[in-house]
Amino acid sequence: MLLSIHLGLATSLKVPEIELSEQEAARLADAIARVQAEFPETKLPPRVIVLMNLAGVAGAIYGQRIVAVRLRHLAEAHQAGPAPGPAPGPGPSQRPGPAPASEPIFDFGSFGQEGPPPAQPINFPITRQNGQASQAA
Repeated sequence: MLLSIHLGLATSLKVPEIELSEQEAARLADAIARVQAEFPETKLPPRVIVLMNLAGVAGAIYGQRIVAVRLRHLAEAHQAGPAPGPAPGPGPSQRPGPAPASEPIFDFGSFGQEGPPPAQPINFPITRQNGQASQAA
């Protein structure tokens, strides 16, 4: 499983340096097995391991195909030439700038000048009867 995952990643990412040899994959698998033996609470259920293996193998198989299709589409687009650009409109040099400082963007009126209204205390009288709290009417 480790070998197929690393092979798939190396191929799809075009980073051959991360591909493992069979000996490296065996050493890594042995180290993982020793950790799982020492820490049994980290053991994965067999169903999870089988699903992870399926995901790794499927990723190695289909990952290469997805990358190949993407590269083919990019090559076809490059051979077709540049795509038509966006409709004419204001370009980077024609975009409107910020409003002049003399024009208010938004009139806040007197907000903040008088301050918020004073907070009114909320009284919820609570009385204790027979050791239990109850709200007084």
